Amino acid sequence: MSNPPPEREGRLRLGPGFLVTAAFIGPGTVTAASSAGYQFGLELLWIIPLATLAAILLQEMAGRIGLVTDRPLGAALRLALPGQKSRTAFSALIFVAILFGNTAYQGGNLLGAVKGLDILSGGRVQTTLPVSLLVLTTFAIIAGFLLVTGSPKRVTRFLVSLVIIMSLLFLGIAFTVVPPLSEVSRGFTPRIPASGFSTALALFGTTIVPYNLFLYASLVRSKWSSAVAASQAIRESRIDIVLAVGLGGLVTASIMITGAAASSQNEFALDQLPVQLGHLLSPDVARLILGLGLVGAGLSSAITAPLAACYAAAGIFDWPTELKARQNRWVFGTVLIAGWAIGAIGILWRVRPEWAIIIAQAANGMILPVLALLLWWVASKRSILGDFVTGRFANIASFLVVATLSVIWLINLVGKLWSRFGGG
Repeated sequence: MSNPPPEREGRLRLGPGFLVTAAFIGPGTVTAASSAGYQFGLELLWIIPLATLAAILLQEMAGRIGLVTDRPLGAALRLALPGQKSRTAFSALIFVAILFGNTAYQGGNLLGAVKGLDILSGGRVQTTLPVSLLVLTTFAIIAGFLLVTGSPKRVTRFLVSLVIIMSLLFLGIAFTVVPPLSEVSRGFTPRIPASGFSTALALFGTTIVPYNLFLYASLVRSKWSSAVAASQAIRESRIDIVLAVGLGGLVTASIMITGAAASSQNEFALDQLPVQLGHLLSPDVARLILGLGLVGAGLSSAITAPLAACYAAAGIFDWPTELKARQNRWVFGTVLIAGWAIGAIGILWRVRPEWAIIIAQAANGMILPVLALLLWWVASKRSILGDFVTGRFANIASFLVVATLSVIWLINLVGKLWSRFGGG
């Protein structure tokens, strides 16, 4: 049998970065960004490029570790720790936090998709409990079917198509209602309104999601084979993640602009956005765009959350990475079923999707500082990455970003827990 032809160095390969975009543009992003625009106009617009930059930095480090070590991210981080006890503690912490966080996110994702279909139907989906539960179950079955029967490449293609569609929808409505350039430029002046601190933190929290790091680091290993030079694979994966996450940041900004255009004196509600955009856009058109966008965001994230949980567990426990492996079916089945249960409870108790997302962000808040610092530490160790460690300037810059991000997440966690349980 003849050997396969070597990879052509001049051909640029884009990897699974758009899957990361599909994961972080979920119902939480739609809610947080539109709420920020609705309440504060474009005063918090400057946060989006900062959060996007931090997400690019962390994803690039995760991808580089996966490519150079040729291991899932969980395995690379675990083996970098000294001593069996620290490795065991790390494995337990990461697995519990990822499983709990992804399950909570899954409930919010499914509820967000139901809300999108409710907006499309003019409020007819959530008028009765049986219909709401049927729609919730249908979305859960679709996500489960794609994971059980599909290969990662097939799931990736489906999700990328959803990302492109919903990105075009939100970008289209933003360009339709875009405010004057002077108002947009003022949005890039760093300032936070007196009552906007928690909203500002939510914009960071909805952009930087820990499970995306495990997802991307695992998928780049199958995208760039050993036939591709490590330097070229790292360069191409960096371009891939900049383009994909950059698009996600642009879509998030578009959602904020949409919320700002709909601003009024009434309390923010996703259901009312199409009506409140009536002076700029036909309510039917706005309802179609927002509804489809929310369905696409919810469904794509409902697939990537269980998928990422599988890759995280596979790396931590040295399991097979194939979706059809028994261990992975157990993991994504747990996330799917528990997420559906959270969504069903939310529907029965009339819980808003944002509450489930808050719980998920609290779980992420416990893991992200540890995970971000571990990423920085491993990415700077020459004994692990050899010549592909970060340079001195990039190392200092990345440490400052990671440290700042860790502090922001911890403040976010404490603030949300205080407002929920101790703030009265």
